[in-house]
Amino acid sequence: MDDKYSTYEIRVRAVEAVRQGVAVADVAKAYQVNRSTVHRWATRYEIQNGNPGLLRQPVSGRPCILSKISDRQLLSIVLKPASRFGYETDFWTCPRLCRVIKQKFKVKPSRWTVWRWLRNTGLTYQKPERKYFEADEEKRQEWIKKELPKIRRTVKKYRAILYFQDESHISLTALLGRTWSPRGKTPIQEVTGKRGGVSAMSAISKNGSLIFNLLEKRIASDEIIHFLDQMLKHHPRRHLVVVMDQATPHKSKKTQAFIDSQKRLHVFYLPSYSPDWNPDEYVWNHLKHQELKGHQAKTKAELKVLAKRKLKKMASNPEQLRGIFFAVVLQNFCTNLYRVLHQPTLLVISRDPKGKEKDDFLFCTDVTMDPATVIGDYADRWAIEDTFKNTKHFMGGQQPQTYKGQGPERAAGLSLWLYSMVWLWYLLQKSNKRTFMVPPWNPYKSTPSFADALRCLRRELWTERIKHMFGISAVHDENYEFLIEALAAAA
Repeated sequence: MDDKYSTYEIRVRAVEAVRQGVAVADVAKAYQVNRSTVHRWATRYEIQNGNPGLLRQPVSGRPCILSKISDRQLLSIVLKPASRFGYETDFWTCPRLCRVIKQKFKVKPSRWTVWRWLRNTGLTYQKPERKYFEADEEKRQEWIKKELPKIRRTVKKYRAILYFQDESHISLTALLGRTWSPRGKTPIQEVTGKRGGVSAMSAISKNGSLIFNLLEKRIASDEIIHFLDQMLKHHPRRHLVVVMDQATPHKSKKTQAFIDSQKRLHVFYLPSYSPDWNPDEYVWNHLKHQELKGHQAKTKAELKVLAKRKLKKMASNPEQLRGIFFAVVLQNFCTNLYRVLHQPTLLVISRDPKGKEKDDFLFCTDVTMDPATVIGDYADRWAIEDTFKNTKHFMGGQQPQTYKGQGPERAAGLSLWLYSMVWLWYLLQKSNKRTFMVPPWNPYKSTPSFADALRCLRRELWTERIKHMFGISAVHDENYEFLIEALAAAA
């Protein structure tokens, strides 16, 4: 019997099969029910004129013991960790729920009653994400406030490349995934019974660069030093900022001495029990659970060759690595955002398909909004904010000369009118020409700003003024050009 079909659908399919001439015994075997059950379904179909007779019939007996308890009350228990109700772990089981319901509501449901309620409510039995209870959340938040700004300043100061580094162990015992198999027959996958494996180190950057090393021995301080030196040689002219955990080989005296001796190397340490903040952890997770799942390596040498080939494949796909890095950053950001807002939040990512512009991240507390609507509203709001900013900064809208009567109101209106007139003049006169300077820090600038339009207008006004003052029809001399540019900029 296929689990994806409801009980009603099974009844309909079974009756249709019988009506098409399939033997009742074969139908009962196919749907794993008794022959009498199939006969009863067929009889109900004939008596009640079709499929309505196959609907679930009301049954006699006492009502469900949970009927007096609202779904909201029960969900308020299930959606909280079990540890809040005195258990050592956060996992819920049917027997645990039975005990809590008995203590709180003075009723004693069976585990099957609780199980049916969980299924009917739409809850599913899932594997939860890991959250390390040893982690000190206060220290993690303190790290965000103190250490994270240091990392950003160091990267900006030296124009350094940011790497996250980690180690892992690749076992000879392969991880098994799921596969298709006939019902009632458990599939078998051959794996080696040998213990051991390969030690590995890697480092990932936000740009999708992956540096790795594989060893057939335990990782100690010497191996960490060698790997850090390998990273420096990989980038011979760049400063590196490396973020790693507080493992003993990372903080040993020997390792610290090497770090202190390297001017291009800047090392920072994550707070304790914070592997969820290290994107390199997810590199190893992908390698073990996707690339090496069910591998057939029998020796360490074979496993090393296989792992090296898979890591080279991952290193040749920077887009995939950037996705891994981005997913970790985004996951942690959303976690902190939910901790602050205490409500679901819609995240819309606006990405330039050509890759020239940076990604924009828009957040909205209305999760029912269409992403296109969120982007459109933001674009409109940005234009308004930019208008007010330029009006205040360039047109003096925030600094009226009078503070009595309707003076401030009129000054604001005049500033907005002047702002509109400058843009209107520029669009009518200069929009088809490249009349703005491209700054060296932004070589991809393609559209003028209001400052560019205002500067162009000032240049035109100074040109006309100088022509009138000196009685000339045109200005071609370089001295005049320099004077006009200087006056326009100063004004």
